[in-house]
Parts: sequence; C-alpha cells; structure tokens
Amino acid sequence: MNSNKSEIQIREIDLWEILDLIWKKKMIILLVTVLTAAASWAGTKYFIEPKYRANFTVFVNNRSTENETQLVSSADTIAAQSLTYTYSALIMNRSVLIPAAKEAGLDYSEEHLKRMVSADIEEKTQLINVHVTGSSPEECLNFAAEIARQAPAYVEGIIEGTSMKIVSDPVTTGRSVYPDVRKNTALGGAAGFAVTFLILLILMISDTKVKDIKELEDLYEVPAVGTIPRIGERGARNA
Repeated sequence: MNSNKSEIQIREIDLWEILDLIWKKKMIILLVTVLTAAASWAGTKYFIEPKYRANFTVFVNNRSTENETQLVSSADTIAAQSLTYTYSALIMNRSVLIPAAKEAGLDYSEEHLKRMVSADIEEKTQLINVHVTGSSPEECLNFAAEIARQAPAYVEGIIEGTSMKIVSDPVTTGRSVYPDVRKNTALGGAAGFAVTFLILLILMISDTKVKDIKELEDLYEVPAVGTIPRIGERGARNA
C-alpha cells in the first residue's frame, strides 16, 4: 500500500506536457507577461531619472606643438600611446573639473563631478574618448565644452614637451543613454513570463490527483477494467 502511494506522488513531466501546459494557460501567461512588461516600461519611463551624454575626442602627442613638424618615429607613437592613460587621468583631475564646472554654471561637489566624467582609450591609438553624463543634454554639452577648452593647457603644463589636441568637438545626441526603456521592458516581460510559467509548473508537478483513466493506466502500466461514474450530490440524496 505504501509502495503504491509513493508511486502516485512521483510525477514525471515530459516536454509535451510542458507545451500542453503553456497552451492551456496561454491567456494567463500572456496577461501576466504584458502586465509586467507594461509595469517595467512605466517604471522606467516615469520613475527613473534619465541621463544624457556628451562626448569629445582628444589626440595625445609625445611632442609639443612646437616640434610637430618633425618626423614622428614608431618610438614616439609608442610613447604617446603609453601617455594616454596618464592623460585620461589628468583630464578628470579636480584641477580641470572644478574650474570647468564653474564656467559651465554647475554647482556640484567634486565627487559628483568625477562621477559625471569618464574616459576610454581606443586600443593601439593615441586617442582618448571623453564622456560627460548628466541630467540634461545642455548640462552635459556645456560641461564637456569647458573640459575640452581647459584640459589641454593643464595637461601640457603638467607633462612638458607633449601636447594634446581636441580632434572631435563635444557633441550630444539629445537622447537619453540611461535607462534603456526597451531593454527594461523586455526584461520585465521575460521575468513575468518566467515566474508565471514556473508557478504553473510547480502547481502541475505538485498535483498528484489522477484525473482520467488514461493517466491511471500510464501510472500503473496496466489496462483499466472499467470505470464507475461519479454520482452527484442530488443523485445521492435521491438514492
């Protein structure tokens, strides 16, 4: 008796049952997926502050502007490439950021200004891409323009005999770079689908009731002799 009971409690699920579950509960799954996607879209659109970005590019030269007419050797190029890391750090130094922020009309702390500015170096080049992120396109563009204006003189004064040129003026697309509304909406919908499906699957696995004669035959691997119809409460009372 105990053996049979334990067999009934074991529920094996195959791929077709999973697909059948999805098909039968498709409206529930679809509804929850749409609702979670909509909630993610609304939360991203109206409750997360958008961030904008302005970018400009600088060129690092191992020679000063006075010696730029001389031939540049491979050693000069390698030396300039190694300087890009130092230059990127100097561009984000407080001696550049604070005066630039003041000229741009920004009243932020030094820590906040440093969080606004980032830089990445193009591999095997002498180029540094500087990014300024803020709460409005105008704020980013003005701050980036002041950094681009003040950084060359400061950097050249620190590392004598070298030069830095702005090769791409500060620009902004005017579109927010954060948050990603489409990505968050898709992730919200995917999460709603996954959670709903998981709950339905757990409920199906934990349901140990034998619902029809075919399931009974599959469970015990023997043919059923017959079935006894269920008598409703009204029929039972009349009997």
